[in-house]
Amino acid sequence: MATSMANGPASAAGKSEFRNQKQKQENRASIETKIDVAAIKEKVKKAKNKKLGALTAEEVKLKMEADEKKKK
Repeated sequence: MATSMANGPASAAGKSEFRNQKQKQENRASIETKIDVAAIKEKVKKAKNKKLGALTAEEVKLKMEADEKKKK
């Protein structure tokens, strides 16, 4: 009987270790899928460089000329 008592708690400890390992794997997977930091940084860079507002008169002329050349 002494051996069966010794095996009982040991097997329960083994199960809890298995659960802990499984939780760690799930946590790693969820962290990897949550945030893509590099993509966010790239979007921020692009947004900072983006011009806001209407084009200047010169830019409008240049754009119109370029469009006309493309049509021909």
